[in-house]
Amino acid sequence: EKGIHSDIKIDNVELSYIESIDITTIFGNLLDNAIEASRRASSPSISVKLCMKQDYLFCYVTNNIDEGSLSANPELKSTKKDKTMHGFGIRTVKLIAEQYHGDCEFSVKDGRFFATVMLACGTAEPSRRGA
Repeated sequence: EKGIHSDIKIDNVELSYIESIDITTIFGNLLDNAIEASRRASSPSISVKLCMKQDYLFCYVTNNIDEGSLSANPELKSTKKDKTMHGFGIRTVKLIAEQYHGDCEFSVKDGRFFATVMLACGTAEPSRRGA
């Protein structure tokens, strides 16, 4: 609908240990940010990849950018006008990654923004899993 080229690759991944709200929150926020940034790029493109590496799920979302988003905004604060209703996404993704004993990284290289989220399989904190 927005004219953004998209490429999605999902390898043989196991998601049953991840609460559906958590995986939805991760991808909802990362894709929303990628779409917003891609709309400002001269060549809009988004790539998504999910894969397993040893006992970790890796979620990669990348998008084209025309400017150095990370250097201009190293804390990845929301650029939306209504700051009271926005700006929680990246912080929430980081919290979810921590609860699954994982991590997230954000970087820029060769005109592309990279978001990587790593989640350890089956390791959510008991308070989050209802145990």
